[in-house]
Amino acid sequence: MATHTTVAAFRAALFAALVADASLGGAGVQVEYGEPAADRRDELVWLGNSVTSGINEPNAMVSGRRKRDEDYFVELVVQCASRSTCSANEIRGAAMVGAVEDILALDTTLSVDGIIWASIETFEWETDLSGDAGTPRTTVTISIQVRGRLA
Repeated sequence: MATHTTVAAFRAALFAALVADASLGGAGVQVEYGEPAADRRDELVWLGNSVTSGINEPNAMVSGRRKRDEDYFVELVVQCASRSTCSANEIRGAAMVGAVEDILALDTTLSVDGIIWASIETFEWETDLSGDAGTPRTTVTISIQVRGRLA
């Protein structure tokens, strides 16, 4: 069966890596494939949206099949409310983002066939001060580049 995109495979590999990471899933951080509707733990990571960046086109024909170039982004949301102050929550949230950076540094493709690299492109900090200590939420945008993937 032909594969037309690596998005689903990358998301699955990222989810598995987050769950397996000793400082995230292995440390009791709640890791979800999407935003949980309820039952949120104080430390939480979930996969957000995936968006192509406009380059997602066939670039060649090989034995009756097309090779496809893909550039896309996967958002990852990191949230922490486990500490007694907003500042401490932000520091813990930054450590959780650092764990994501480490995962991608150790395997820039997450062993997904066709991916050239995946790296953190941007992150955005938001802080909800409605709770006792504030709940920082960081949206991490991971950039993925694929060249010549069989379609």
